[in-house]
Amino acid sequence: DALLFDVENGFLYRKPLTSNGVVDGMINYEGKLINDGSHKIPKAEAMLSSVRIKEPAIVDGNLHVITESSVVL
Repeated sequence: DALLFDVENGFLYRKPLTSNGVVDGMINYEGKLINDGSHKIPKAEAMLSSVRIKEPAIVDGNLHVITESSVVL
């Protein structure tokens, strides 16, 4: 399973979309990465620029990020 986001050089990068045109995951308004398969994002909404990470942290097995600005998909 391809991850929606990949952490490289302090950024979150979106990986290629799935073949059916949706992706399993999102960043909510708090900057929390959700990629548990329960969220489907339309292709157009997924084609957004990468987001700089200020404070990445692993909490309870989930990646949480504090971004420079709020992101809503």
